[in-house]
Amino acid sequence: MTEIIAATRADLEAAVEAAVRRAIEEALPEAVRRATEPEYMTSAELMALTGWSERKLAYLRQRRELPFIKRGRSVLYPREGIRDYLEEGRVRARRAAR
Repeated sequence: MTEIIAATRADLEAAVEAAVRRAIEEALPEAVRRATEPEYMTSAELMALTGWSERKLAYLRQRRELPFIKRGRSVLYPREGIRDYLEEGRVRARRAAR
């Protein structure tokens, strides 16, 4: 059986406005973060973020586990690549037993 729903223009506008507002609220924080953060981080910034030592970073670079850019002695890490690397290790919590 087909059900026909009658909606006024005001109802449709309110629904669209609510959907757009929800989409913006979900996407805006990530867009602002990406726009305000530098694209690359230094070893010192990565060590502060993760708590890893310089030796640990060198080990991960040597094994090609971390994405990095090296020019001379300067090493930079792309934020997106580091974020992806960290997310690969995420362990999901189990649901609480009831």
